Amino acid sequence: MKEEDGFTFAFDSVSFSDTAGKTDDKEIFCLFNDEQSEAICVWISEFEGSLYPNASKTDGMRLGGAIVRAYADELEGLDEVNGSTLASAATNGILTVSKVKLPKESKGDWAWRWSIKKA
Repeated sequence: MKEEDGFTFAFDSVSFSDTAGKTDDKEIFCLFNDEQSEAICVWISEFEGSLYPNASKTDGMRLGGAIVRAYADELEGLDEVNGSTLASAATNGILTVSKVKLPKESKGDWAWRWSIKKA
């Protein structure tokens, strides 16, 4: 992805699992494109050897934030918003992950922006 400056993925549905990984205690989101028979999955939980040992910095947390922004209307009024409710709300969208330049005062030169547009 780094060499390509990002990607897009059209999806029909999203699933959430809180029993992923070798020890069945990690969380992931999977996005599915039924027409193309494709899927992508991203870790929500941090895991050993991860570039992001902090759970709030994982790709899954970034994807969750993009789901919340795109599907705010569907999530409004829910008593609890969690991985399962996010997955249920997110249908028929386009995920875009793009490389963006950061301001000079930031620690790095660039970052990945995760966004979703409803299809």
